Amino acid sequence: MYEFDVFISYAHKDSAELVTALFDGLTAHGLKIWRDKGQIKLGDSITDKITEGLQRSKYGLVILSPGYAKSAWAKGELKALMKMQFADGRKRVLPVWYKFTHDEIVREFPLYADLKALIVNNANDLEEGIGQIVEVVTGEEPKGDYRAPREIFTRYEEDRVRSHKDEVSDFLDKGDIEATLDYIKQNNVLTGKERDSLSILSARYYGLMREKHTMLVSDENFRLEQARIIAGLRSLIK
Repeated sequence: MYEFDVFISYAHKDSAELVTALFDGLTAHGLKIWRDKGQIKLGDSITDKITEGLQRSKYGLVILSPGYAKSAWAKGELKALMKMQFADGRKRVLPVWYKFTHDEIVREFPLYADLKALIVNNANDLEEGIGQIVEVVTGEEPKGDYRAPREIFTRYEEDRVRSHKDEVSDFLDKGDIEATLDYIKQNNVLTGKERDSLSILSARYYGLMREKHTMLVSDENFRLEQARIIAGLRSLIK
């Protein structure tokens, strides 16, 4: 009945690296995936192609992200999927929270906040999520090692970090350590031991700021320690 198993609805601005990994991982399991890249050709009507893709797909995998909330195209796809879900009387929308907290989802997408969603912050979340998507779409329990090739997730993690590198570098060039720390934490740029190192640098920075406010550190020592913290942050995003 359906030509495609999954239609991927996403915002190009902040989810392209995730969608590439999802596409590779799901197709590795034999699923047929509709995404705009490869389906919409030069000169095609974007509206007609998306409508056609939605109708020919069994499920819609919706990547809810900050960019999605600002995209009229993406929100139009979600609205169409929900209409189809109500009309069919069956589950069609498979939500993924990406770079979003629960409070942000409630604020931006209140009607969808109670839907069970995949939460993807890193490669491990993505790897587990692909197994869950395969299970829902095929209706079968994963058998044996259901995971897609590990290099898919390694490449995703590298691309994800690389996508944030320029933004972090801009903050550091301006000497804005606090903005750098906030951005790295909010976007889950670091993992594992690097995250531990970030916690240490963060503690050093806020300790330094307390000393400055209480006049326990000289201006020269303040600048020296600030420079060391910036150097430490640069080393984490290389």
